[in-house]
Amino acid sequence: MNKYLLALCASFMLFSSSILGAAEADRFFDAASTLNSRGSSIGKTMSKYTSETKKSGHEQRQADLVLLWSIAETGSMCAILNANIIGAAGMMDKKSRNSYMEMVNDSITICKKIIIEKARFLDVLPQVKDDEVTKLFATELAFQFREMDREFNAFTSK
Repeated sequence: MNKYLLALCASFMLFSSSILGAAEADRFFDAASTLNSRGSSIGKTMSKYTSETKKSGHEQRQADLVLLWSIAETGSMCAILNANIIGAAGMMDKKSRNSYMEMVNDSITICKKIIIEKARFLDVLPQVKDDEVTKLFATELAFQFREMDREFNAFTSK
């Protein structure tokens, strides 16, 4: 009878640990999904202003929009890259995930530095530009970048 009870307890412990591991993996998958969505949102913002770049005859507006487009690409790539890295961590067993987390945290740290720097620039740009399209694009990107920073913070604070 004791060996059956022991087997039952062992089975319960394995089941519990797999549930807990799945819950932890879900946190990684949720963060990956959120960051993929952020990358997509930035892409939609970029495409919204692409037509403005093409139809604008004003050289300064074109230059500003191309600059903003390149900043947007950087933010989108940060979001997608980290979504893939975090998603991969979610598929790992706990031991592998723990050793992989240093790379996850390094990647997030580097991207956070980039997006915070770019968000500061995007916050200032509308104050020094007269063109409404440039102001709107910069404002929308700054919002997207601040949201991405918030999403990074939500993941790393858990």
